[in-house]
Amino acid sequence: MNYHISSETGDDANPGTWTEPWRTLARASAHHYQSEDWIMLREGESFPGTLILSAENVTEGEYPILIKSYHDFGAAKPVIEAGDGDGIQIRNVGNVFIRDVDVCGSGYATNTGWGVCVVNDAPGARRLSKVNIHTVNATGFRWAGIYVGGVPNDLPGVIAPDECRYGFSDISITYCTANANMYYGIYVSGPLRPDMTDYANENVAIIESKAHGNHGDKHYTANHSGSGILLDNCRNGRIERCEAYDNGAENAGQTGGPCGIWSHASDRIVIRYCKSYENRTGGAADGT
Repeated sequence: MNYHISSETGDDANPGTWTEPWRTLARASAHHYQSEDWIMLREGESFPGTLILSAENVTEGEYPILIKSYHDFGAAKPVIEAGDGDGIQIRNVGNVFIRDVDVCGSGYATNTGWGVCVVNDAPGARRLSKVNIHTVNATGFRWAGIYVGGVPNDLPGVIAPDECRYGFSDISITYCTANANMYYGIYVSGPLRPDMTDYANENVAIIESKAHGNHGDKHYTANHSGSGILLDNCRNGRIERCEAYDNGAENAGQTGGPCGIWSHASDRIVIRYCKSYENRTGGAADGT
């Protein structure tokens, strides 16, 4: 089924149809979705809060859950105004497509969340499958504009439980932009552990996307911050026709600097036809 949300004409008591849409992201987050359901935000409107999907309110199936805009005579894309929190949070759910929606935080100095966060923190050895993020702009978040994977354990205060090992397979991030975030623009990762024998994510493609003005954390010295695009803890990945610039200026890391486009702790990664320029560092360690 299609479920429509309009912040201007909707009412949370409505059934969520085209003619009687819901009003808030909280109402949409409270619904239980099935395979092939569409969550549709009206073009040209702003939606405060966070859209949340989790294993508790989604029944996975053969067909994806789709989050997208619905047309209003060519108006601008809908914008999720996340304030100090996350924009879109997908937890322990695979087969999710997100397209034609922008997410905006309060600014990397005040926000404490992620723009789009698709995370697998379920215990046990199982990758979830199929994440597609297309034509999403993410700006003004602390950790990353767009994140997909398991729980990363290289961020201050972010702890991956021991039983959480995996992220996702078949990840596609295309025609997206991440700018003015603190730690990363676009980031795919998972927990790195000394005893790991496999990668958290596999089959990852980041295509025709941009990361710029992700400046880093001037108060964090233990590690790097302020990278544009990073594939971390991945097997079989490619970054193609992407652009990264003006990242890393406020990185304060003393042992490692940020990079425009890079890969770490991964296998069989291709980076080609990309541009990375005017990236810098504010710390003692150089960036690229």
